[in-house]
Amino acid sequence: MVFPLRPPGARYVRRTIYLHQRLAWQFRNLVIHGSWQLADLARVMIIVGLTIRELHEMEEDIRGTHELITGVEALTRLTRGRVSRPYHKRGANRKGVWFTVHIPAGFLAHVATYARMNGRSQNHVLTMFLRDGMLCYLTGYNRFLRALSSAGN
Repeated sequence: MVFPLRPPGARYVRRTIYLHQRLAWQFRNLVIHGSWQLADLARVMIIVGLTIRELHEMEEDIRGTHELITGVEALTRLTRGRVSRPYHKRGANRKGVWFTVHIPAGFLAHVATYARMNGRSQNHVLTMFLRDGMLCYLTGYNRFLRALSSAGN
């Protein structure tokens, strides 16, 4: 059986994400010093961030009755239709950067569902996943550097 290289339909959807200035500065440093391409690194970090967050939430669900409460809240949100989202004020004191990332269409549909079920905007969810992915990447990279320095001694 031969699998097609591309799924039918649109491959990537263009999304613009708002990042706080500090997070954008750290992200740009990773891109520049690691010789990454911005779009590739953003996609990878968003997917890693989703994975880390889901693993963390699974551990919380296993510990107690949180799963039942979450299920009831999600069902309530779905039946209500509209969701309240924590939008932040855009003023002079809020400094940040808008940047565009291309995300697979199927993955973005899952992000939209996750955002709707958790009462957040897609921008907030993508930023959260990107931040979590950066944290995972930087933690792993620091451990790698420590292992290299201890092996050299």
